[in-house]
Amino acid sequence: MRNILSLALIGLLAAIGSTAPACFNPAARHQDAFSCFSHGYRSNPHEKDGIIYLPPTRSRQGADLDAMMQDLINQEMGIRYHSAEYEKALLDELMIYHDWYHFLAPRVEIRSNPNISIIPAHQVSEYIYCSTPTCRITLHITAGISTTHSTELGFTTEVSGKPFGVGVSFSTSTTFGFSETMEESTSLGYEFDLVQGDYGYVGMVNAQVSAFVDFVSCYCPIHDLEACWDYCEYSQNVDNYRETAYHEAVILAGGVPRGIVSFVYRN
Repeated sequence: MRNILSLALIGLLAAIGSTAPACFNPAARHQDAFSCFSHGYRSNPHEKDGIIYLPPTRSRQGADLDAMMQDLINQEMGIRYHSAEYEKALLDELMIYHDWYHFLAPRVEIRSNPNISIIPAHQVSEYIYCSTPTCRITLHITAGISTTHSTELGFTTEVSGKPFGVGVSFSTSTTFGFSETMEESTSLGYEFDLVQGDYGYVGMVNAQVSAFVDFVSCYCPIHDLEACWDYCEYSQNVDNYRETAYHEAVILAGGVPRGIVSFVYRN
């Protein structure tokens, strides 16, 4: 049985969180260009707001939003990677969560350099069904965004986005940045028109920065520093500890998660 919200009149789909972003214009029809984007779904990388709102299109599916975000990444999110700065900042963060006394000669090994990738389109509203000739829908909601490996154990649960801010810089815009954690939230405001029989949900796709790294060290269980150096240097215990994980953060534009929002049709 479909879990749907049947709409006959203009209504609030959700009332969670605070005021909608400045680019939401409740007086504008969805056919008009919102100020969040300039032409089509292509955006101005210097826009202050991170959210692009697109009008409903019957053929649009979640995979289409993913493709649009990949296009934006290709256009807007060129980066420069400063390896030494990133590795040092990441090691400093990791050691906050490890016992300095027991971990000797720690280091970070980068398996995959930081890169910008898609957080795939996800549902941010209830299912919506238009049961009358036309429906106008207004969405006000606070939506959560999580990086793709945020549910896995590893660096994403321990380390903030600070090392990315040190070791990764954008070559296209100074407005881009990184979330402090692998999860971020944002307020959405979206008005759109449907016709009878339309069924689907409001979806959002976002971007993340992601690196695949190892934390390597010698772990010494002895409570004597000099003995630990002997334990690590003159035995087979060198690099006896290795933790492999993703380090990730959400991409921000003007402090807002970079994203595309639109109505996603379902059959």
